Amino acid sequence: MRLGGTFEPAVARTTSAIATKTASVAIRIQPAITRTADVSNQAAALASVLLLTPGSLIAFVFGMWRLGQDLGFAGNFVISEGLFSHWLVWIALSIGLKATATMTNRDEKSEINASGSSEGRS
Repeated sequence: MRLGGTFEPAVARTTSAIATKTASVAIRIQPAITRTADVSNQAAALASVLLLTPGSLIAFVFGMWRLGQDLGFAGNFVISEGLFSHWLVWIALSIGLKATATMTNRDEKSEINASGSSEGRS
């Protein structure tokens, strides 16, 4: 009984010491984590813009290919059944991808200009 009573306060003190140390370390490294997340978000947005535009072009080419097949100008289209066998779906996808890339690029430029102008005032 006495042995069990001795361990409980030791466990409580150890847990408290670990929690305090962990909290102080987290507070010290939080700015670095935030900066890393900001850089990662900007890099991901840039990568998505760079990939959305060629994706839009590919979707447009597939749409034209399917339309050409329907009109008798082109050979057989790769997808013969389902939602993506229609030319209108590919053209709509192309327009949506390009619009998304344009809006994302515009947002990134405005964020860069806003952060650049606020840094210049300091």
